Amino acid sequence: TVRKRIIGGLKKTDLLIVLGGPELHKSGELQSLIDSSGELVIRGARIKPGEGFLFGFMRKKPVFVLPGDSAGALAGFEVFVRPALLQWLGARDLFRLPVGALLQESIADARGVSKFIRAFTWVESRSFYTIPSGQSGPAYHHALARANSLIVLEEDVDKKDIGDEVDVLL
Repeated sequence: TVRKRIIGGLKKTDLLIVLGGPELHKSGELQSLIDSSGELVIRGARIKPGEGFLFGFMRKKPVFVLPGDSAGALAGFEVFVRPALLQWLGARDLFRLPVGALLQESIADARGVSKFIRAFTWVESRSFYTIPSGQSGPAYHHALARANSLIVLEEDVDKKDIGDEVDVLL
């Protein structure tokens, strides 16, 4: 069962990163497990993809739960897990510094959450250019495979047009 695998993993590690499928998040099984065996600190995140992120402690060890889809797992790792690991290792620079890139395809998405859009970014004549790497969604692994960056749109932004400058995490 999921419970046995997580408890077993905690016996062998200093921290645990779990990739949970949507059915585990919807059922609340992982939330209940963390709550009953420790402390659930973060339940959900206002990012897209990656809304299903969880963080807590079990047996005094950090447990990160990332969404089961590849895009959500990547965004959750970049935004939450990677900076936490770097901080625990004593690093000073925890976050990737964004670069400004000129958008080569319009983007439209809902307001209300920060967006991390898989993208392909390149340099030409000393300027960065970027384009979304393909359709988003759990079934579009080719878009993730093409991506070398993430376009970041803040929660109050719902649209960017061709030629607009956007922040990109390389």
